[in-house]
Amino acid sequence: MGEEPHSVAVGDFNGDGKVDLAVANLNSNTLSILLGDGTGNFSLASSPATGDNPQSVAVGDFNRDGKMDLAVANGHSNSVSILLGDGTGKFTLTSSPPTGMGPISVSVGDFNGDGKLDLAVANYSMNTLSILLGDGTGHFSLASSPGTGMGPASVAVGDFNGDGKLDLVVANYNGNTLSILLGDGTGNFNLVSSSATGVLPESVAVGDLNGDGKLDLVVPNVCGNDLRCKTVGTVSILLGDGTGNFTPVSSPATGTGPLSVALGAFNHDGRLDIAAANMDDNTVSILRQVPTVSLSPIGLIFGNQTVGTTSAPQTATVTNVGYAAVNISGVTISGTDSTDFSETNNCPSSLSVGASCTIFVTFTPVSGGSRTAAVSVSDDGSNQPQIISVMGTGLSVRLSATSLNFANEMVGKISQPQIVVLTNIGSTPLTITSIKTNGADPGDFSVSNTCGGSIRAGDSCNIVVRFIPTQTGPRMAAVGITDNGGGSPQKIKLRGTGT
Repeated sequence: MGEEPHSVAVGDFNGDGKVDLAVANLNSNTLSILLGDGTGNFSLASSPATGDNPQSVAVGDFNRDGKMDLAVANGHSNSVSILLGDGTGKFTLTSSPPTGMGPISVSVGDFNGDGKLDLAVANYSMNTLSILLGDGTGHFSLASSPGTGMGPASVAVGDFNGDGKLDLVVANYNGNTLSILLGDGTGNFNLVSSSATGVLPESVAVGDLNGDGKLDLVVPNVCGNDLRCKTVGTVSILLGDGTGNFTPVSSPATGTGPLSVALGAFNHDGRLDIAAANMDDNTVSILRQVPTVSLSPIGLIFGNQTVGTTSAPQTATVTNVGYAAVNISGVTISGTDSTDFSETNNCPSSLSVGASCTIFVTFTPVSGGSRTAAVSVSDDGSNQPQIISVMGTGLSVRLSATSLNFANEMVGKISQPQIVVLTNIGSTPLTITSIKTNGADPGDFSVSNTCGGSIRAGDSCNIVVRFIPTQTGPRMAAVGITDNGGGSPQKIKLRGTGT
């Protein structure tokens, strides 16, 4: 290898179907060409010369001979070295078109739609890009020099507005911004927006992070979000809207001094993850993309419901609040009284970013008393399973009347009795603790019953009430029935008038 390797690019340089590497050596002004054997091992094949201070290397077939060639941005000689490959792993320097001052990054694309590869070079010292159009023979000519932000350190290519024409994104190291330049398909680019990043953005990677078909951006920030540069680094995640605009959504931490990032589905789940190379602590940070789901509400309370009857449905909303699609494998009900609750839902197997679905829950108590369970949403989100607690009270006591009105009665006289039938509609015995009068005028009403201390499932008993006014005027009270049938105490309101 040469001295101070600074940039690496990947390609099949000898046509054997195995991946090879090209490494730009900053201090020795060379490239190291390492041929792969397909097992993960590489051997040095050649060390072609470049210009002065090679900062970045990119791969493409510049002369359209089916063999991979290389372009190298030379930071001190203000040029791009074009090295044409012979298909055996050897490269020959054929031209060095000039750029602006301090070329530090180079990317490849067909910017004018002529089927010939072109180059975009970030000129760190001039705050510009050099757009060099290729003629298909390995020669390039300067077409334009659009402006960027301060200290452009990296340039990447993508179609950010979906018009089929390549656009450019530039990480501005000194400006703490990204410059978005939209291409018109002729090789000209217009700066349309500048998105904020963290402190000292060193490079930029392009990919569809959230699976919406629109390109997004990942930027390593050498100093994280600290202008004093005393914290760990971060990567800025910016989601694209498909029109060329990008919105910062998060800045997860990395190691110290992240300089470069690469994207890939490292755990084979179909979602792009991030690898960040950290200069200052000699590590690589792997950031897995894990979807996140939100539930609202996280609890449903149904109140009192007669045993054997079904409540109106209540709903909970499942929302994908992350940056990747969420795979939903099922919605289930578990817990002590799971059979008292049922659910339906309109949730798809894959919930896209920002999308929601609804779970409908009903309560059909099979017994009286407090009934509880939990609705679980199983998915591949970071906080799974999501749980909705559900509760309600089953009423196993049915009263034939909940209020009794007596005719006017002379003071001291006893009215004709009125009877309320109490029925245990539950599936287990009903235990009755007490049946007694209370309220404003309990002494004006007499109560007897045939209920005893327990009523079998399906059986009934009678509560007999008489009105015996002790004073003239309206008299009111209530019969309170204390039991284990849910909703206890049940009440029978009593009203009469003494004359």
